[in-house]
Amino acid sequence: LWAGDDMIQSENNLLSKFLSFRKSTMQELLNGRNLNSYELLNWRRVNICDIGILNTSSVDKKTNQNEKSVNLLNYMDVYSSFDKRITKDLKLMEVTANDNQLVKNQLHIGDVVFTPSSETPDDIGHSAVIMEELPNTLHSYHLVRLSFKEDIDLNFKRYIFNNPEVLKSFELKAKGVTRFTLSLDDFNKTEVLLPPLNIQKKIASTLSRNDSEILNLRKKMEMTKLLYNGLRNQIFN
Repeated sequence: LWAGDDMIQSENNLLSKFLSFRKSTMQELLNGRNLNSYELLNWRRVNICDIGILNTSSVDKKTNQNEKSVNLLNYMDVYSSFDKRITKDLKLMEVTANDNQLVKNQLHIGDVVFTPSSETPDDIGHSAVIMEELPNTLHSYHLVRLSFKEDIDLNFKRYIFNNPEVLKSFELKAKGVTRFTLSLDDFNKTEVLLPPLNIQKKIASTLSRNDSEILNLRKKMEMTKLLYNGLRNQIFN
């Protein structure tokens, strides 16, 4: 059993190192550090409003007669997504929506959804990307959706707004006392760094590999804990 404790602690330590490395790698690549002069050509600093259109939602968690049944993407679906991907595999809540909501709040591949509120300002503005078409799926009033006006790599969208420097900008803009919020204007006026499309793909590929390694380690840790708890139960029960 002691060996099991040591293995779990070792895997926890390794995960902490992976997460620290992930953050530092994101800071470097998404802000153009440690890249060669060619890779730094034609980077643009733009406001979010320059690259897309934000919209809110009025869809709640209720079910009403004479409305159509829909799947609803909620706050925690975005907040708890480590790899910032929203796919068909995600089990969503079923609610209803009216005709106007069906048109205005339908999600499409490539959309980015943000969490515009939080209990603390340093935990605001998380985002995730709609990675595939999700028929009959809307976003809730707890989220803000960004639809794009220009071509940006799908995988790169998972990282551009989760850049630690962008998240810091969201934190500084957040307003509130017991709960903090960002207005559409706060989002629109937030600056992001946008490299050319080929560099977007290169950066996203590197960061995606890091995320895959972390997710694989977390799966391994879950299996280790299950095996350890099963062995412990056999011994003490």
